[in-house]
Amino acid sequence: MHNSIFVSPRKNPPEKEYSDPRDYFDGDVLTSYVRSKSMMNIQEQLILRALQLSGAHSPSLVLDLGMGAGFSSVPLHLKGFTVIGIELIWDMLVEYSIS
Repeated sequence: MHNSIFVSPRKNPPEKEYSDPRDYFDGDVLTSYVRSKSMMNIQEQLILRALQLSGAHSPSLVLDLGMGAGFSSVPLHLKGFTVIGIELIWDMLVEYSIS
């Protein structure tokens, strides 16, 4: 008897499936991302740790490229940084009412 184990291949990351991120972040994916409290908390913790490691202090100017729904920009702004955010996917900003 031949025993075989079925191993499911890992799902490709979105950047391998879509040439344009606007095609991935559309509809339900966009809505679930911008409303994700866990994503918001993770991004906030990451940016606060990055500030700690970098030694950056406010008032400083920060450029947030690919800012998404602003999960990193908002905590920076609340800490007194001037933040310029650039996002390719306009719907991210509209969905989260950042515009």
